Amino acid sequence: MLSRVLEPEVMDTAEEALDYDTMDHSFVNGLFADQFVELLSGSSFLPRGRWRVLDVGTGTAQIPIEIVRRRSDVDIVAIDLDRKSTRLNSSHS
Repeated sequence: MLSRVLEPEVMDTAEEALDYDTMDHSFVNGLFADQFVELLSGSSFLPRGRWRVLDVGTGTAQIPIEIVRRRSDVDIVAIDLDRKSTRLNSSHS
């Protein structure tokens, strides 16, 4: 499983959020999304039907976007402390 390293602080400005969002995290985000989907697909404790996932500290929401690209039966609520970060991807909801 791909380990995640928590970031110590929220982004303070819209510029910081935009800078972070424009970095190319596609490989690691895709890898995480693949592993997440694989892990949950093989779990016997999950109910059948739609998945409901809560992503706390989503930042610019690139990982939830990658997950829903892979699985149309996933509903993700993604929240972040910083309004600037989450506003960048409101068009993806």
